Amino acid sequence: MLIRGESQAEFDALLAEVRDAYRPATPEEQMLTDQLAEAQWRLNRARRVEAKTINLLVEDTFNYLNEENEADEPVTSDPDQLIAVSFASIPNDAIYRNLQRYVTAIERSHQRCLKNLQYAQEKRRTLPPVPPKPEQVQVATADAPLPEVGFEPQFVPVAPVSAPAYTDRC
Repeated sequence: MLIRGESQAEFDALLAEVRDAYRPATPEEQMLTDQLAEAQWRLNRARRVEAKTINLLVEDTFNYLNEENEADEPVTSDPDQLIAVSFASIPNDAIYRNLQRYVTAIERSHQRCLKNLQYAQEKRRTLPPVPPKPEQVQVATADAPLPEVGFEPQFVPVAPVSAPAYTDRC
């Protein structure tokens, strides 16, 4: 998850922050919360990469325009105009497309993680609680009979009732 130069402590802080915000209550929610923190980490990284890439391309555009400009007038330093010129530059087209694909894929992953976590938490809140596990069933043996349960029948016949063992119905 982490790449060279990234801080494990910063990632752990983000993970703790996400866990505090969503308070997972089940193993499924714990897994989804961890995935959400990882997706947030990657999204933060993508935003940093996006900013640095645009800065590099704008700087290259600025330097190129200054080299090509033979007049004594300085080239604009307006960042919006430089970004616009950089976007229009054919050599930069593939870089911008790849960058956009990279950021969009990570945004989708983050949204999917968030949606799955919210669904799991809503499902937990709306479903009836899971019944507790039944106690282990006791089995009577010759050495360990089952304990008395204290059941007494409510109907006790006064006289013994006899029934024939076999009745011929033909």
